Formats: sequence, structure tokens, C-alpha cells
Amino acid sequence: MVSLWVNRLFRSRGIEMANKKVWKGRFKKDSNEDMEQFSHSIDIDQRLWSDDLKVNLAWAEALREIRIITDQEFVEIRNGLERIRTEFEKGEFRFHPQDEDIHTATERRLTEITPAGAKIHTGRSRNDQVMTDLFLYLKREIDEISILIRDLMEVIVNRAEENIDLIMPGYTHLMPAQPILFAHYLLSLFWFLKRTIDRLGQAQERCNIMPLGSGAISGSGFPIDRKLLANRLCFKHLSQNSLDITSHRDIPIETGSILVMVMVVLSRYSSDLILFSNPNFGLFTIDEAFATGSSMMPQKRNPDSLELIRGQAATTIGRLAGLYTLCHGLPHGYNRDLQED
Repeated sequence: MVSLWVNRLFRSRGIEMANKKVWKGRFKKDSNEDMEQFSHSIDIDQRLWSDDLKVNLAWAEALREIRIITDQEFVEIRNGLERIRTEFEKGEFRFHPQDEDIHTATERRLTEITPAGAKIHTGRSRNDQVMTDLFLYLKREIDEISILIRDLMEVIVNRAEENIDLIMPGYTHLMPAQPILFAHYLLSLFWFLKRTIDRLGQAQERCNIMPLGSGAISGSGFPIDRKLLANRLCFKHLSQNSLDITSHRDIPIETGSILVMVMVVLSRYSSDLILFSNPNFGLFTIDEAFATGSSMMPQKRNPDSLELIRGQAATTIGRLAGLYTLCHGLPHGYNRDLQED
């Protein structure tokens, strides 16, 4: 009965759905233009396009299984999503001024390609959709960041082996304390990075919880097979509480905290190398490829690369603090403030 009712609804309204906001419903007045532009997040969340297309395809398959869409409509939707993917990959996708976010942009384009696209949002909310997109994105980014960290660990080990007998001063209170091996100094960063890999793996495991099917706060209302959805999207677990998974941002905050910790530690090593390369210390010389000169003082070899690491560490700390502040005091359930995450 549910599938029959939905199909009748879409047949009666047709493509008209694509030209309206997904939340338009009973609203009779158009949005204020300034308010509309102010509320858009497409410049930030467009990076989720690949994940959003994956979620749309999996959701279309789930809707086909409960006969909300026909086999032919599913084929049209699948082909439409592949076309959109190609447009993104080639840099040919064009955003519309009324696209609020990546979800409305892809749905709008899909419905331009096929009227069946107007059914794609049946039974779901952008609340569970965006969290599913975000978890897919975080899992992918954690993989890529972990590769970069492992590359850095390999470089550290190689440099330590190349300089296994090199002795340097060890400092406490920035005062010479005991002689140590330069390799010992380098490997102190290696072991921190090893713990970071472990932490990222734990955070990634928490991203393996699928929010899709949670709806806005209390489920879908349609008999969606969430286990099958999770398998298709490569999630290991299902969310157990829809209000929890759509309201909280603890998992992105946890991931951000780990990365901020990395930047803080890298900023400390950057400060070390800036000091050690200063002629007053005279322990190291920064390679010219990673230094800059002065337009007035030709003798200078400025450690800009290391100073920029310190500066970017400050920026990441500020962004994480902003995310904590964003979530502070919010009532439960989705609030538009969370768009800023």
C-alpha cells in the first residue's frame, strides 16, 4: 500500500518536485533571496559529492526493493548518477543558484536527467543523509591521512639510520642537559606518529556506524532493509539510536582532535628545528629548497616552511575550538547551526 500511494503521488506531481525545495511543503511564500544565499553551504560540502552519489545509489536500490521505484526507474536513476559522477570528475557539473547543499544539487541534477529522480528522497531526511556522507568521507580521509603519516614515519626511520652515530645536545628548559643521538630525537616523533595511527584507526572504526535510515530523528517510516544498505555502503554496524546519530558530532570532533594533536606536535618539532638552525645554536642548516631569503638582507636563510607549519597548527586549533563551541548548548535533534561543522 505504501509503494502504491507513493507512486500515485509522484505520477500526479511529476517533474514539478524537482523545481521546488525538498522542504517546501506547505510554504506559500518564496524564501528571501538574502536569507537563501546566507543559508547555503554548497561551497563547503560540495567535497562530499562522491559520497553523496554512493548514498543515493544505495538508497535507490533500497527503494526498488520495497517497490517505491520500478526496475526501469532504478536503471534510469543509476545511469543518471553515473552521468553526474562523470560531470564531477570532468569538472563539468554546474551548480544552480538555488542549490542549498550538495544533496539538493545532486537531486536537482538527477531529476533534470530523469523524472524518476524526484523519488530519490522518499523515506529519508537530509539529517541521516549528511551524517552518512560525512562518515564515508571521514573513513576515506582517515585512510589517506594514515598513508601520509606512514610515509613520514618511513622518512624518519631512514634519516635515523643514516645518522645513527650523530650526537646532539638534548635540552630541558631549553638549556643543554644531556648528549643524545640525533636518531633518538627523530624517533621520538616516530613513536608519537605510531600512536596517532592507532588513534585514527579507532576513530575510523567509530565511523563504521551507518546513520542512513534514521530519518530526521525517529527513523524512516518505510520498511528499508538497513543491514543490506550497510553492506552496500561498506559499514560494519548500524546506528542503534536515531536521535543520537543525527544529533551528535562527537565522532567528527574526535577525528579533528587527533589531527589537531598531530599539528601541535609538528609545531613543536618545527620550533626545535627553527632554533637548532639558528646560527646562535648552529646545529643544523635548513636546505635552501625549504627556506626563503630576504629582499633586503642577502645573508638570511629564513625557515618559512617550518614557521608555516606552526601557523597552520594554530589555525587547526582554532577550527577545532569552533567545532566544540558550535555544539555547546545545542538542544537535541538537528539544528541548522550544525551546518557549520
